[in-house]
Amino acid sequence: MEKQFELMGDYVKPDNTAFGQFKHTVAQKLSDAANALHQQSARTEQPSEFSRLGQKAAGWLECSADYVNAMEPQKLKDDLAMQVRRNPGRSLLIVGAAGLILGKLLRRR
Repeated sequence: MEKQFELMGDYVKPDNTAFGQFKHTVAQKLSDAANALHQQSARTEQPSEFSRLGQKAAGWLECSADYVNAMEPQKLKDDLAMQVRRNPGRSLLIVGAAGLILGKLLRRR
């Protein structure tokens, strides 16, 4: 029998590729962070601005986890190519910044 994962009430087939395992791990970490934020925000006795912001951030993390779980490699590639065509300057800046950060991180090790 085929193992299934639940995603927002829908069932999706497991993806046993390296990409599928990676995206499942990332989505799980995002969900865990959202749950931790929800718990921390619920512990306050009086609703404050911080607890409201915590709930909002937790909601964003949950949406991000759902997005990561649902993404397909080909669609991701097509969306990325379209963004680069629409905004080549911004894309170069983002890639350059990512390269600098990655270079600094790797140089420290």
